[in-house]
Amino acid sequence: MRQLLRIAFILPLVLGYFSVAEAQLKAPFNRHLTQYYGKPLVGTFACPALVAPVVDMGGMNSIYRSDDPTQSIVDPAKQAKEAARNAAFGAFQNALASVSDKYVTTKPANANIANCYARHLIHWAKAGAMLKNLANNVELGRHQAVMQQAWNLSAIAQSYMKVQPAMAAADSAAVRAWIKSLSDSVLKEYTTANSWNTAHNRSHNHAQWAAMALAGSGVLLNDVNKFNQAWSLLGASLATVQSNGTLPHEMSRGAKSLLYHEFACLSLAGLVAYMDANGRVLSPAQESAFQRVIKMTVEQAQNPSWIASVVKIAQTSYQPSSSNFAFIDIAIPHFQRTNPALAAQLEAAGAKYRAFRHPHLGGNITAVYNVPAFSKMK
Repeated sequence: MRQLLRIAFILPLVLGYFSVAEAQLKAPFNRHLTQYYGKPLVGTFACPALVAPVVDMGGMNSIYRSDDPTQSIVDPAKQAKEAARNAAFGAFQNALASVSDKYVTTKPANANIANCYARHLIHWAKAGAMLKNLANNVELGRHQAVMQQAWNLSAIAQSYMKVQPAMAAADSAAVRAWIKSLSDSVLKEYTTANSWNTAHNRSHNHAQWAAMALAGSGVLLNDVNKFNQAWSLLGASLATVQSNGTLPHEMSRGAKSLLYHEFACLSLAGLVAYMDANGRVLSPAQESAFQRVIKMTVEQAQNPSWIASVVKIAQTSYQPSSSNFAFIDIAIPHFQRTNPALAAQLEAAGAKYRAFRHPHLGGNITAVYNVPAFSKMK
């Protein structure tokens, strides 16, 4: 009981300050979702065990073979070396996703679930997770460490926004400082001189995911500068979409070219949703590029023969799923306004895979981005 009271006390102090952002920067979906759907909690809610925070980001590297120009062939030794850290990152994101999903699909809203979410976030924030020894890396390792910050920040932002209605209007210096430090690191990677902040690499899927971290952090912290940088990186990526809908960086990934297009589309669709919510309108050229890359990726995921012929290697892991197709329910609301025929095509291609989920995007995508579709699943 004492622990529950302590969490109930610190929850508004730790998380509530984010509500300040609502005056200017908005979440990419409706935060007050339990008014639309939800089911009563059956039994008692058991909060998942806390995940041990990853603090040390030194000595990090890519898991791919250094002699592979496509960066698509895993090096077993490198993969084993990073297994523990990667498992912890995955467990943390999955915990945030599962708890926030539980909160948003429970009606009436349950404070114990919100408190559980807070416990997980507090645990990593107080440890200074993902901030230590970033400089103790070669450049590729540092960049990989920054990308872990970005993927986790995207997960934090998207999951937190689902729990937003439970938070009080108070301030937490500790959590605010942690998220600011993480997002400052991501911002630095794409605003200072390094091999990743070039015209060539600003269209890489890494830049798109960095932009997702900056957009989400921008909303949470009401940081317009970071949100503007996300807008800039989105524009840089859309400018590289080819007439056939491909992204040059992802076409260089050999047998995983289609898989990386799917991964890129998750962030591109997410970024467009952030921009839609905040009145940033794509130019006609950007809208056309966004439609081309989404359309090509969905069509090739169902039959990858064309992309395989272009990259001259059969595509692996290309089967559609509720995870790699999750961009569909983010994009459908946008295309219902800008290209209804494409929205209908996405609906036909993806309906059987619902509900869509992805840990980098906070868990259940359908439940927050495509409420009408989720409501029909009940």
